[in-house]
Amino acid sequence: MLQIFKVLILLLPNLFSEKNFLIFLTHVKLFFASFIHHQFKKNEPEKEKQINIIGYKISFYNYPILINQFEEIFIYKSYHFESNKDSPIIFDCGSNIGISILYFKNFHPASRIIAFEPDPENFRLLKKNIEQNNFSEVILHNCALGKEDGSCQLFNTKAGQSSLNSSIYSNGSEGNFIEVSMKKLSTFITEEIDFLKMDVEGAEGEIIPEISEAGKLSSISELVIEYHLKSNLPEDKLILIIQNSEFALISKKQFGGTEKVLKFKRK
Repeated sequence: MLQIFKVLILLLPNLFSEKNFLIFLTHVKLFFASFIHHQFKKNEPEKEKQINIIGYKISFYNYPILINQFEEIFIYKSYHFESNKDSPIIFDCGSNIGISILYFKNFHPASRIIAFEPDPENFRLLKKNIEQNNFSEVILHNCALGKEDGSCQLFNTKAGQSSLNSSIYSNGSEGNFIEVSMKKLSTFITEEIDFLKMDVEGAEGEIIPEISEAGKLSSISELVIEYHLKSNLPEDKLILIIQNSEFALISKKQFGGTEKVLKFKRK
């Protein structure tokens, strides 16, 4: 209940706008659906579920993970951006099951989205969520992003269910990995990008230098990066690489844990 109250305070200034009120009601719905599930079905094996979020069908496995994503994306608006274009081009690096795409399509319905997700089970749900909501102009790539084309080990994957923390870095889970395709992000950047979102569980330390060296950072107008301590590139060096490409760091937020959300805009 305390979390619902916090969300109410956050949305209160514009609560009765159509979208914010629907977002608040959806958050309450998720909270109580999660409560009921964990009261009466907590001993059942985790299995795929479906729920309606602001008018869209979403298939998922885990309530706490879904609520965490919904709060960061819809309540705290981590990926909010303004555009004077009818069809802004968005790159979504680390799409998970597609809650970020739902957000982009809700606020920019005609946007063109190129999405990347390496985890096979996440990708299955991502593809399903895109298809069952009839989203158009969304291209999905089932691959990791890194400094070179090839393959890599993806750790913290969970057979038969989605994961929020799949990463190319092991964090001590050497026995729990799969082999996945890896691509350079720079090869996909062939035109101006209005907004790039990156939540890649540490791989930002490889991806940002790669697109910088390829001269593709200059093709991006605005980007948001979730920085993870597991990255092989210190935060200050990552920020410097981006700032050296004529970007200003316009905000830095921390949402629990050690991850930080860094937002940059071209000067």
